[in-house]
Formats: sequence, structure tokens, C-alpha cells
Amino acid sequence: MAGVSRAIPRRIHGVRLAITATARSDRRIAVLEAIGVVPADRLLSVPTSTRVLVAGAVTHRQRPATAQGVTFINLEDETGMVNILCSPGCLQGTGG
Repeated sequence: MAGVSRAIPRRIHGVRLAITATARSDRRIAVLEAIGVVPADRLLSVPTSTRVLVAGAVTHRQRPATAQGVTFINLEDETGMVNILCSPGCLQGTGG
């Protein structure tokens, strides 16, 4: 993984972008972890069937007619993306 992170700045050097963690994002991650939020990149280390708390930006939500009321949500944080399945009624009363 270290090789990938070193290659990214070289690839984007021509467009003058910087991909680095900011003090603000580091502080946000620390606050979320303090209340028990599990970042996307650590979810694979959590035992199966364990309830977890996740946080991030909803990148898209789908409620296909063929899914029998299940809602599919993609949530993105600074470390990756999480696919969430919400059973029928899970979002009731949330406006979702």
C-alpha cells in the first residue's frame, strides 16, 4: 500500500493537486473514533455480525422496486466507502 500512496502525488503533479490529510480531517476522525465510529478501512477487522457505528457522506441511495423495500446506501469517509443495506422500515421517520 505504501507504494500506491507514493505513486499518487507523482501522477497528479501535473495538475498541481495535493492529496494529504488535513488537520481538520485528522481532528474529525479522532472525534468520530472517540464516540465509537469505525472507519471504513477498519471494518474488515471487525468480527462478523458485530454491530458497528459508521459515519460519512452519503454518495448515493437506491431503493429499487425489485428489492422488496430494502434501501441500499453508499457512505464514504476519509478512508473508503461502505455499502449499507437498510431493511424495510429502518429509515422510517428519518425522511430517508
